[in-house]
Amino acid sequence: MGWLSPGWFVHATVPLSSIFVPLGSCSGTKEGTAQDLVAESFIRMNDSASALRYHSGMEEKPAVAAAIGRRRVTWSVCSMARGERGMMRSILWGLCLGCMVGCSSKTDSVAEPETVELGDGTDSGAAEAGASDETGASTDGQGGDETAGAADEGGTGGGSDSGTEDGGSTGESPPYNEAIFRSTHNSYSGHERGAILEQLDAGIRQVEFDFHDNEYATEGFRVGHGSPGSEVETEPPNPTTLALSAWLQVVADWSDTNPEHTPVHVLLNIKDDMTDNRHTNQGSFAALNELLLDVFAERLFWARSLGESWPTVNDLRGKIIVGLTGQETTGSRRAYVRDRGLEAAVAMNDHGQIIEVHKSEAHNTLWYWTGQLQDDGLVIWQHHGQYDEGRNPSIALNNHGWFVEIHRSQSDDDLWSWVGRIDSSGDLSFYTNEEFDEGHLPTIDFTDLEGWSLREIHQSSSEDSVNWDWDLVLDSGDTRLTWGAHSRTDDARFDATSAHSEAGIVSVWSEDGHDDDMLMYGTDAIPEAPIRYAQIAFIDTSPGDPAVLEASSVFRSFPSGSHADAMTWRTRGGISRMWKFDEDDADSMGIPPNFAATDTPFEDWYFAWGETVGAYD
Repeated sequence: MGWLSPGWFVHATVPLSSIFVPLGSCSGTKEGTAQDLVAESFIRMNDSASALRYHSGMEEKPAVAAAIGRRRVTWSVCSMARGERGMMRSILWGLCLGCMVGCSSKTDSVAEPETVELGDGTDSGAAEAGASDETGASTDGQGGDETAGAADEGGTGGGSDSGTEDGGSTGESPPYNEAIFRSTHNSYSGHERGAILEQLDAGIRQVEFDFHDNEYATEGFRVGHGSPGSEVETEPPNPTTLALSAWLQVVADWSDTNPEHTPVHVLLNIKDDMTDNRHTNQGSFAALNELLLDVFAERLFWARSLGESWPTVNDLRGKIIVGLTGQETTGSRRAYVRDRGLEAAVAMNDHGQIIEVHKSEAHNTLWYWTGQLQDDGLVIWQHHGQYDEGRNPSIALNNHGWFVEIHRSQSDDDLWSWVGRIDSSGDLSFYTNEEFDEGHLPTIDFTDLEGWSLREIHQSSSEDSVNWDWDLVLDSGDTRLTWGAHSRTDDARFDATSAHSEAGIVSVWSEDGHDDDMLMYGTDAIPEAPIRYAQIAFIDTSPGDPAVLEASSVFRSFPSGSHADAMTWRTRGGISRMWKFDEDDADSMGIPPNFAATDTPFEDWYFAWGETVGAYD
């Protein structure tokens, strides 16, 4: 395992090894080039058709380890009282601090989502959505989008700061990744943990909600341990419902009442396989993202808002940070950070509306993404889902929002077409499906984006050097195609991987490197960026996770007793959480976890431990 940087897995040309930076190499300088600053966009429609825009995950890699705040040094001395073993670990930790001091890197202001309106276009705008076909070891699209955002209203910086500390005193606070917070495990279970409000009032700053997505269409996301409702305390003041939205709202309401609180980390433990959700209305990650936006709105500190290094605790006051964990659902967490597919094709009209289609990297199933090109070259990826089986998809889209998709059959040389329309939310409706010919590698385009005439060109099924074409007209009234002249042609097939319009240029492709067959896009202004879910939440990793997850986050959870691993993670710049944290853990760890997730937050030993280590509340 390499040394952890607080940066993020982002750019398709940056090797995984560049994510990990030894402490000794800290210089406060950025790595990479301006070409590494790749950004994307996310937009969510509401009643006023406005949207939140947030920072890209395409920032260049930061240096590791900002200077340590005063509380940490004070704790290093205090913890020596724990005994010989604790003293030795404290001394070692002190030496580690000495190595890290001076490695502090400048932190840019934390950029938060700003409200933006979509540009001109009859169907611009939209709620993001997504789906996946990752079952077992395979997956399809799970995209997202990010944007470069505006600076926070108050502005925030990294490293130590001066401001109001907990308890109302004035002093410095450390960067978030160097601070320690009280935390609970299975926070929804009540009993010795108390209600959620009682936990927050007592200084708990990380709460965990296990949730399930099965039966989402009728029940939504529901809280529970092994199953919805399992080990959930639904007596007031906790919510009397299992709806995840209600439990999140408790945190949001408390935050409203206590606007200067230190940041609260909401850890969502994924209990069901979310990769089998084919669309937003089935409970995909896009639906989860939308829920987070609805409940927390401007309180959210987006994962893609993270700049060169972590903001300080004081800078993050009033903020909610969301994490996704779940050791048994590794595929789901992996699905949140990247999309995979083959044979990607794209269409774009003059309004900048985009439809991308591709085949699964593992199966002959066909998937789509919709998006909106922004003035700065970013693409806001919106809806995503599976629409058919087949190979070699191609698509055309006119300025009226109508599209024609064509593809080769999954099992033979038959060529098929779909007629459909993109709506004002960016979602697709598929109307008419028919077989029209035999051949390979079909391509299609509108002859005029304002019109209804198209041309299709495909390779002969018997002679690779021969192409055939069709002239056809789309009738939006009965949602059917009228097939006209058909002949052999010397013209080349259309480039299905790139689309040109008055809005600009967009290209799509699959790329190896970070994760085989990862779907990427590029525009006039953005060389390359991944197609994926909006990166609102931070991924919480687990030991043994695949490289794509380890590279994507500095958060990691450890079970009680994993002292050496948790302490090593922290010394490498990571943010650690220990679940089922108990008194033995408190007595044995020379370097405490950032989040000590206990089942007994109101016991005297836990309060005393928090005071000793200088936990923020």
